[in-house]
Amino acid sequence: MDIKDLIIPDFSVDLFPTLKVYSNALGQWESVYRGDGYGLAGIRHHQSGDGIRRIAWKATAKRGELMVRETYSERSFSVLIVVDRSPRMGAYDLEKLLFIKTATGAIINGAQSRNLALGFLDWAKGKEHYRRPQEGHAHAFKVRKSTTNRNFLAVDDNVNLQLTRLKDFKKHLPKGTMLFLFSDFFVLPAEELIIEIAKSFDFHPVIVQHPIWEKDFPEIEGTLSFAEPLTNEIAEAFFTLNQSRSLAKKHRQRYADIVSFFESMEINPITLTTSDEAECERSFAFWSNERSF
Repeated sequence: MDIKDLIIPDFSVDLFPTLKVYSNALGQWESVYRGDGYGLAGIRHHQSGDGIRRIAWKATAKRGELMVRETYSERSFSVLIVVDRSPRMGAYDLEKLLFIKTATGAIINGAQSRNLALGFLDWAKGKEHYRRPQEGHAHAFKVRKSTTNRNFLAVDDNVNLQLTRLKDFKKHLPKGTMLFLFSDFFVLPAEELIIEIAKSFDFHPVIVQHPIWEKDFPEIEGTLSFAEPLTNEIAEAFFTLNQSRSLAKKHRQRYADIVSFFESMEINPITLTTSDEAECERSFAFWSNERSF
């Protein structure tokens, strides 16, 4: 890996659990008011991405600057990043990999700012690559390196395989671990598997699709050249205006169906269609505020 492949964004994702967190560490911080892990740990200055629910209004008024609450559970949960490594995720000159590196970089920033245990799982080279969640800057750097892997050699349904495999890692992943799953979701995971995962993890699917060729399709008439994702061989296809319009409609409906799939289980997915930091920050800020209510 070339160090230039790393992306360290100028913003952080606000990481806080919505499920009750259970881990050995939390047993040390029982609150007489709210139960294990949810006692107030302290007040700190507002950071980019903090949700509205965190604001400590009295402390803010007293100090004249924005302050937020932090609980012991928010200090102690783990974060796991899982990436779909099917060949189609490496299409379009690895443009979707740039989307992923920007977003995961911001998640890693958020984990580091709170000294959270951070883990990683993918099948980039067609076999399992797992980094057990750990704290510290050295481990976070290893996770950043893992996100830069340019290999996409996993089978099409590798997301199902990875989610199933998480059952074997339960001793490393306390209940309530924040799980970010990056995929285009063209192959949807089994519904019963998602329901099971959502019971143990604070689960957040991130839909990664190319805004022009996958989430939509341009209105064109003529010949287009495409690179086959696995072999990188160039193929050409001719599109009539009606065909391109039909494909655009099909792609939009596919995206809507993916969103509906998760929403039917009361899971709100995040959509990622760019590596632009400002756009990514807005997407995650919106997601954070949605979780606050």
